[in-house]
Amino acid sequence: MKLLQELQDLSAISFELENDPKTGHDIIMVLDNDRLDEATLAKRKRSGELLGLSPEMSRYRVMYAPYASDGGTLAIQTRSIIQMLVAMSGFIDIPPENSSYAARGYELPTGVTRPFHVNSGPNRPEDKFAQIKYKGDWYWIENDDLNSKRVFTLMLFMTTLTNQASDANAPVLTIPTS
Repeated sequence: MKLLQELQDLSAISFELENDPKTGHDIIMVLDNDRLDEATLAKRKRSGELLGLSPEMSRYRVMYAPYASDGGTLAIQTRSIIQMLVAMSGFIDIPPENSSYAARGYELPTGVTRPFHVNSGPNRPEDKFAQIKYKGDWYWIENDDLNSKRVFTLMLFMTTLTNQASDANAPVLTIPTS
């Protein structure tokens, strides 16, 4: 993941949406080989090896699967939205008097930064990115915590995308007329 992030930062990796008549829309990952310096080419080669991608190719089909069927496919198996929310809950500071009602949070090794952090306390916080009162305590994300803001915003976006509600699913009221 770190190599892919570095390649993305160097504009050596991109994603495209391709219209395939057989499969519908395919997401294509493009690993650029042109105009790259030697260090970036080495990172690109190593990331391809780790992912089991064919070194002769530069375009790979991205699919949801536990494993790839060939060197031209990048298989990704993600967590569900609920699994991600459960994982995020381990980074919420629970007030001590409520800790018996909650699962234990994560113990991170020294020097490891939390990927997400929600603070808590009895008093309403001022000027925070997001805040909510729940069962008498306040929970919030600090304005200067960019990682937590990114994760929160991404999850908000993901839950919006997965919302299946529409007018077609709305309940229908039938009133007899005779």
